[in-house]
Amino acid sequence: DERCVPEADPRSNSGLARAALLRRVAPAKVFPMHAGRRGPDRGAAAYEALLRRRGIHRSGFDFCQLGIGEDGHTASLFPGDPALREKRRLVLHTRAPAGAPDRITLTLPMINRSRLTVFLVAGADKADILARLKRRAGRPALPCELVRPAGRLLLLVGKV
Repeated sequence: DERCVPEADPRSNSGLARAALLRRVAPAKVFPMHAGRRGPDRGAAAYEALLRRRGIHRSGFDFCQLGIGEDGHTASLFPGDPALREKRRLVLHTRAPAGAPDRITLTLPMINRSRLTVFLVAGADKADILARLKRRAGRPALPCELVRPAGRLLLLVGKV
């Protein structure tokens, strides 16, 4: 997902990922979202078109890295958001309840095509949501629980 901010903004997932890791990866293997330049609706449409043009909509990503928010959201898929029920679209404009509200996100059908999906969860602020996830049996699923990839799923938990 990506917040609709310039890539140089410290809230930009693309900017953070490039600085930390992706500058070492072949550019042809990296598909950043450009939400800040185009606006959320045009950015979402352009990213979906790129996924279809490159055939990624069928094959899925080799690797998808996600986090879990304190409310159980993942990507920019928030509890109760109609985007959670999307079946056809691959990329949507969503709105966060706080922070930079306008965002672009992959939908669950696209996320779930990934060959390897990794949740990275760390920090004391994540202890409560991890405890809630352990106790959730039989309750409506949180967005992070709807991630059920075709490939492998790893949960990496740092110090919480």
